[in-house]
Amino acid sequence: MDIKKKHSRRKARNTTVSSYVALGMLIVAIVFLGNATWNVYRTHAEARIRELRAKEELAALVLREETLREDIARLNTEEGREAEMRERFGVGRAGEKLIVITEENIGDNEEQRPIVPWYGELWQWIFGTHR
Repeated sequence: MDIKKKHSRRKARNTTVSSYVALGMLIVAIVFLGNATWNVYRTHAEARIRELRAKEELAALVLREETLREDIARLNTEEGREAEMRERFGVGRAGEKLIVITEENIGDNEEQRPIVPWYGELWQWIFGTHR
């Protein structure tokens, strides 16, 4: 009976050791698969961000294309070319003259006095340089 007890103890010990080895291998497999899953998720998230940026850029480019097509259509007319020349280069037709409109000086015809702070007025009064 002594041999049977030893054998059953050894068998129990081997089962326990093999259980720990199996558990260790299972943990290593979970860590490995978890890391691989995390990398796939991170790649997917980055691809999603790039996709959204690309869609925004595409929308901006489509809008820019539409604006350029409108500009081309406008510049294909004589009026459009003339308006662009006037705007960009400040040119006019032969015989046109430039009129400059200025504001009328409203108020007394007296000489305009500069605005002087109170201490400046006091200084001028003390030293007799006031008007």
